[in-house]
Amino acid sequence: MFDVGKLTIPLFVGTVLNWALFGALAVQVCDSRDTIVTFGAGWGDPDSLDRVGWAWLSVPILGSTIASVGQIFFAWRISIIGDTLYIPALIVAITTVQYGAGIWTGVDIIRAGRFSLLKFDNLKPPVNLLHHRQLSVETGVLCALFAIVDLSLYVAFDGNNYHLATCIWLSKVYSNSMMVVSVSLFF
Repeated sequence: MFDVGKLTIPLFVGTVLNWALFGALAVQVCDSRDTIVTFGAGWGDPDSLDRVGWAWLSVPILGSTIASVGQIFFAWRISIIGDTLYIPALIVAITTVQYGAGIWTGVDIIRAGRFSLLKFDNLKPPVNLLHHRQLSVETGVLCALFAIVDLSLYVAFDGNNYHLATCIWLSKVYSNSMMVVSVSLFF
């Protein structure tokens, strides 16, 4: 029996949480378009649920672009606070690899064209996990935490869309985190 909830619920939850985090970003536009196609025009059509749509752009490419800007921003903050370039240079190097992997993933997704053709064996997710002692929005620990949750869901539930519930709004966590830090710099 085909369980439509496994495909639609993560997409719906991710989109709603994305909008709940405020602001209108390019990621939201792509996600909203795909959500409208899935829950509107494609309603009741299993083939519509399997089509990638704009997910190749909004999730891996725009998401990794926004995440990279956020991580480079945090690297810059670390260089100022720590008065060193070694750790920030390492962060920038890892971020560059992550960004390239995001672009590559986007290309792989658009080549597949269907979610059913995306399996863990075909897509190897990049694993960039760093541990920080200071727990606050300014350190980017929330960004890292949600990235870890997304990666864990992707690896643990190979062949379904559960990870989209966090992946869709991960870039918003980065942008909101940068906004909080930017505002705190002026006050």
